[in-house]
Amino acid sequence: MGDYGRILMVTTGIGITAQLPYIKELLKGHRKKAIRIQEISIIWQLDKEGDWEAAYDWLQALVEEDRGFLLSVIVYNTLEPILTESPCLFGKHNLIKSLLDFQSIA
Repeated sequence: MGDYGRILMVTTGIGITAQLPYIKELLKGHRKKAIRIQEISIIWQLDKEGDWEAAYDWLQALVEEDRGFLLSVIVYNTLEPILTESPCLFGKHNLIKSLLDFQSIA
C-alpha cells in the first residue's frame, strides 16, 4: 500500500480495529522514508454503542505517531449523538472529526 500517494479506508463498527495495524505500519514506513504515501483518510461509521470507546484510544495513539500529518479520520455517527455539534474535532492536531447523522436525529 505504501506505493500509493493517497489511501482511503472505509470501515464500520469494530471493523476499525482491522485497519489500525495497517495504518500504524504506513506511518512507520513514512517516518523511515521507506514509502511515499502522502495522505491516509479513514471514514468510520459507528454501528453500535461501544464502538467509539473501543477504538478511541487507539486512534489517538495513531494521531500522536503521525508526525507528518498524513492521517485524517472522519467518524460518522449514526447512533445517539456523542457530541452536540457537528463536525466536532478531536485530538491535538484536529485530525479526528466526528459527524452526526442528521437524518437519524430529525
